[in-house]
Amino acid sequence: RVIDCGFVLSPEATQRPDVAPVFVDAVEKNGYPGAVERKSFALDGGSGTHVQAPAHYVVGGRTIDRFSLDELVDVPLVVVDCGAPYVDADYILTPEDVEQDERKHGPIPRGCLVAIRTGWGVHYDNRDRYYNVTDWTDIDESTGLARLHFPSVSEGAARLLRDRSVVGVGVDTMALDGPRVSGATRELLNRDCYVVANLHLPDELPARGAQMTVAPLLVQGAPEAPCRVYVRVP
Repeated sequence: RVIDCGFVLSPEATQRPDVAPVFVDAVEKNGYPGAVERKSFALDGGSGTHVQAPAHYVVGGRTIDRFSLDELVDVPLVVVDCGAPYVDADYILTPEDVEQDERKHGPIPRGCLVAIRTGWGVHYDNRDRYYNVTDWTDIDESTGLARLHFPSVSEGAARLLRDRSVVGVGVDTMALDGPRVSGATRELLNRDCYVVANLHLPDELPARGAQMTVAPLLVQGAPEAPCRVYVRVP
């Protein structure tokens, strides 16, 4: 069976605070024979479930349109479960957590995609809960907005995953980097991986044995793009 592991885009969907809402507008039929309805859409590259390419951080890095199908379609999936749904906003995935997962489920194979399940994705439809702003006077210098609080990934854990030669890393939060740590996203993109944010990772996804397909909008030169994500579970 195939499981959809992304979220629906809409004007009401949760976005990062520095990302413009999705815009949907009706378009006149304009004389097209048989046309019932047409709409135009305006999307930010970081809208909803989306992929970040190396060019997002690296000058001259690969863009979305330069990924091969082998890196995106039916990629062996590893799910690293952080103890969801009991993980709190201060949780940080460490290299030791990844190694513990390998002792339990087996090594992370070369060429796989690692999905980090924190359980935070269950809050996606509740924007205030997903943002989890605890102090409106605590400003995040990178966005100029109030700092969000959600589980994150340490730079060391990201480095360990890249050393395993994975093609990408996904997470069920807005980003790998959180309010207490940073550097995980840059570590992966600097080493030519991609990152998928705002994933839906239900409990039925196995730790090993499934395959994930990441299907971003194929926009020339894009450093990031919204995507649909599917997992094929045997």
